[in-house]
Amino acid sequence: MSDAAARFSGVADQYDAVRPQPPADLITVITQWSGRAWPDVVDLGAGTGLSSVAWAGRARQVTAVEPAGDMRRRAERRIGDARAGSGTRFTVLDATAEATGLPGGCADVVTASQAMHWFDPDRALPEIARLLCPGGVLAAYDCDWPPCTDWETGAAWARVAQRVDAEQARRGLAPAHRGKNHLGRIRASGLFRHCATPRTSWPKGAPRTTSASPPSARWRSGGSGSRVPGGGRTGCAWRLGSCDQATDSRYT
Repeated sequence: MSDAAARFSGVADQYDAVRPQPPADLITVITQWSGRAWPDVVDLGAGTGLSSVAWAGRARQVTAVEPAGDMRRRAERRIGDARAGSGTRFTVLDATAEATGLPGGCADVVTASQAMHWFDPDRALPEIARLLCPGGVLAAYDCDWPPCTDWETGAAWARVAQRVDAEQARRGLAPAHRGKNHLGRIRASGLFRHCATPRTSWPKGAPRTTSASPPSARWRSGGSGSRVPGGGRTGCAWRLGSCDQATDSRYT
């Protein structure tokens, strides 16, 4: 099992409860860029299927690629509910972004929703280029994380992150990932003829995340509970409760 898959094992329920689904406007933008009214989509690092089912009724077929077993099982259930009447064919595949096993030129669109930073770009980007048909589109996108609610919760969240980073450095462990400079890495690969950062926004009144979920749940949904392996740390040890307390003081 890859390190990224291991980090997300056992957190499928928490992930699914608090992560947002991509807005319809984003799917419209990606479809427009692809030049296909009914594209074939490969969704890498599909997680619990939130980003895959966003294409229901918008794509001819969607292949959700996810290496973590519990995340993949949750995706299969969600896709089963979304498939009926959508006209979209769905497949859930046990594989990684670096080695999908899919045929070359099979995708009009390859997506990576809040996942690109977990891939090995030296291996994943050539694989993505292989999957795309001529004129195909790679769409690597993220929501704001953590969700922007208020400065006190944001500051508490930052303190928790600093504690984890400091402990990781003390143990001589490598960072969990290389950061989110997706555009720079895609451009540097030389595999894609045009690289840009289009932006879209959530429709007015649409929830960005599950507001009732505490920040500690959102933290754990990112696999951070296993970010420093072997430490036996709990949420209390990382002072995740400080995030919840900051939110409680504002919203309860």
